Amino acid sequence: MSRKCVFVCCDEVLTSQDYILLPVQVDKVVQLYETMMTRHTTMIVGPTGGGKSVVLNTLAAAQTKLGLATKLYTINPKERSVVELYGVLDPNTRNWTDGLLSNIFRDINRPTEKNERKYIVYDGDVDALWVRSSSSYRSQLSRP
Repeated sequence: MSRKCVFVCCDEVLTSQDYILLPVQVDKVVQLYETMMTRHTTMIVGPTGGGKSVVLNTLAAAQTKLGLATKLYTINPKERSVVELYGVLDPNTRNWTDGLLSNIFRDINRPTEKNERKYIVYDGDVDALWVRSSSSYRSQLSRP
């Protein structure tokens, strides 16, 4: 999928959803696409109403339109406790209870024949404690 294809498809998606076509916003979608091709984690930041969701949803729709199905798993990490989000190990029985993210990671990594992209979207305010918890959890998952 080329940059030009994504660019043209973004125009079509935004127009079909009755957005005013702003070249700067299309550029942001293409920049996000290019960033996500080279990074495992990407953060979109900006003010409320600044177009972050439009950019991400437009990219997902454009990729789907170009034959690469894209699924977004959107959660607000601050509306759940750490245990609900990540899971918990019972100290007495040593049984693990999955959290929301454990289930999402399992679903995303399930082998499939489909050519698709899956993104976990943490939609909410970012603070240092949340970033530290999330980074710690991801580093534990990457250990052999």
